[in-house]
Amino acid sequence: GWCARLSPSRSRRRAASSASCSSTCSPCSTSSGPARRPARPASRSTTRACQPRCGRRSSRCTPAHTRARPSSTSRSPTAPPSCKLTSRAPRRRSSSHRRLQKKKQPPDDVFLFLQASVSLERLRAPLESQEMFALPQTIVAMESLQLLAELLRSHLLPAAEASAPAAAPRVRALVEQVGPITVQIYRGVARGMLDLEPIVAAIRSRSWAPREIGTQHSPYVDQLVQHVQQLAGSLSQLGVPVAAYRTLVGEAIGAICEHLVDGYAGVKKASDEGRAQMSLDVKTLQAALRKLLPEMAPSMAHVEDYLRALYLPPQELLAWARAHPQYSVRHRTALVALNGVSSGLKKREQQDLLDSLAKQDG
Repeated sequence: GWCARLSPSRSRRRAASSASCSSTCSPCSTSSGPARRPARPASRSTTRACQPRCGRRSSRCTPAHTRARPSSTSRSPTAPPSCKLTSRAPRRRSSSHRRLQKKKQPPDDVFLFLQASVSLERLRAPLESQEMFALPQTIVAMESLQLLAELLRSHLLPAAEASAPAAAPRVRALVEQVGPITVQIYRGVARGMLDLEPIVAAIRSRSWAPREIGTQHSPYVDQLVQHVQQLAGSLSQLGVPVAAYRTLVGEAIGAICEHLVDGYAGVKKASDEGRAQMSLDVKTLQAALRKLLPEMAPSMAHVEDYLRALYLPPQELLAWARAHPQYSVRHRTALVALNGVSSGLKKREQQDLLDSLAKQDG
């Protein structure tokens, strides 16, 4: 025993300090004689249960062979020993830090938008890997759906109105939804088959401020005509029904018109000669499409109305925007910028006009 090797005075001080220990500390002894070694070593739980009243862990309360070593996570080397073997509590962050963390988190609608985008990409991936954007499979599916809708309208709907009037409105609503769904599916397929982004980039990168009026159309017009010609030829080879053929070609021409407006809205500066060149390109494209599709007589009024707005004075843009709500805010903002530069409007006046357009949309 180590207690026997201590001096008498030191042994007395040690014995006085250990007298306050609990009776469960069997290895402790107040006498100066050697302490017996227990037959079985005390467990770690027994070591932790030995808590003196002084509030500090005493090395005399635990024999050397059962003494628990302090963990690096429980206390620091310089801190006084404690009876509780608990890990250090995490540092509490300030309220300003918590506010910054809340600001960094995007709102819930952003997560919903990202989730919807991922879902759309998953739906587009199988279609893009198929030839012609899975056009044959799409036509078979949509035509079969329309055939079922016709059977429901001609047979099931009269029977439901006669025998089950409560179920008739549901059948009627189901039949009426087939047409809009078919148009939307055909629209997505027709736009997926056309690669129009390079044409939009070519329109934006071209200079639209020439000094002389051109007499020849731009090269992108020939590219657009070639796209429509290839689409019409593919549909003819597949033997697509007439209704589906008209829907697909019409949606493709509508996509071309929207991309043309998007390209013209990205132009930073356009002179009167440049505006005349835009009108010449649109008229040339419309004449070529009508020659290619004489039975459809495609219209490009969406682009023509936007080009007419380029000649309007800034004071009339509010009335024009009110009469043409189909154009986006970005397209209207581009009109204000182009017309403002050509009319000599100051930045403050352009901003006031933009604020008026925003209030009108709100």
